[in-house]
Amino acid sequence: MTVIEDQYNWNKLAERGSGYEEVRTKLSALEVNWYGLQKEQVFTEENEFTKRFKQEVKTKVDGIFESSALPQKDIASMKRKFHARVQKNLELAVLKKGLAQITFDQYPLYKFFEAFNTFVDEVEFNVSRDQIKVVISDPSRIAVIKVAFSNDSFLFLREGTVSVNIGDLKEMLRCQSKSESTVTLLFAEEGLEMSITSEKRKRTIVRKLNAIDFEPQEMPLDTLNAIKYPFEFEMTKDDYLDLLGNSGRYSEILGIKTTLENVIFSEASDKGSAEIEYKKDDLPNLTFLEDVLDLESEIKEVQLVDKEIFDAKRCKGYYSLPFLRLIKEFCAVLNSKDAIKFSLKTSHPLKAQITFKKLTNATIVYFLAPRMDEVDEDDFEDEEDLEPTETEYMIENDFESFDSKEE
Repeated sequence: MTVIEDQYNWNKLAERGSGYEEVRTKLSALEVNWYGLQKEQVFTEENEFTKRFKQEVKTKVDGIFESSALPQKDIASMKRKFHARVQKNLELAVLKKGLAQITFDQYPLYKFFEAFNTFVDEVEFNVSRDQIKVVISDPSRIAVIKVAFSNDSFLFLREGTVSVNIGDLKEMLRCQSKSESTVTLLFAEEGLEMSITSEKRKRTIVRKLNAIDFEPQEMPLDTLNAIKYPFEFEMTKDDYLDLLGNSGRYSEILGIKTTLENVIFSEASDKGSAEIEYKKDDLPNLTFLEDVLDLESEIKEVQLVDKEIFDAKRCKGYYSLPFLRLIKEFCAVLNSKDAIKFSLKTSHPLKAQITFKKLTNATIVYFLAPRMDEVDEDDFEDEEDLEPTETEYMIENDFESFDSKEE
């Protein structure tokens, strides 16, 4: 388990009262203002602070504490820690042109990117104040995936993006499960720098991975995030692996039906058919959220779908089994009882969410477009209902069409 060292007790100052929190806020704002400076404004040729910059730091820090009523002993300690913090962070921000830094246990991070590499080869990491994010689609645009990294070690320097080859990143991180190493990743304009530390080996390895030119596609993430799903259910890692192990005997299309009492997975072909049922009491969670349904929508297709779901208290969709197997790859980063959360709505993308405890709660949100070429007549009341709606035709093509329709 990664141990996050609070070297400066920075986040703990707020616990000591409003006076400490006010000082912390002012010092943090002062520090951030220096991140955008040029190297010659801050450092000498020997990468030490220039005399002029040292004096600027001293003057502005003294000014913050000038009217403070905090104990002199605490003020002296906070000044000393702030100077050390600024020295370290400006080396990252100004010398290395860093965007953000974050620390994880190395092996689960390696397994995560090994799984991610089955999905895509190249990605753009987007750094914001709260997280490091990736949003990407597979080449066929059947699935959209969002990854978010953030934990107590996350150090934000400035907003920006950096693109890398995931296969190369996976190789830089490759290790054995018994290595017991931590890795600190610095996301910078020119690429990634990783510092791998092993307490067992008493050594540190520094590796660099150069950035690549990559033009990410625009993803309809806002539209997908806006979908209100009436059914949510969870499966443990073990149950999900068991489901996949018992699927694919008849078809590469898997049907998923949710009711108030169970979740049923089905497949069929001219050879026959199969169903796997999970009862509500056997799942970590199965919930029907009828309040999210828009029964008076101005969009006719939306109103019809939502009314049918409300009346029947069930949803059903068909999805590509090979793309459901991609979720399996990430199970290597989960404990056996960790849950995968699914959200289902008829005629809409399937949503899967995973929180990785081994990566200090990094998250994945996975949207999988529905297949509209599989229809069960028992789920419809009359022949007119068997005709796909305009919305369904659009969803079948790709997420761009779905985005346009929803807007």
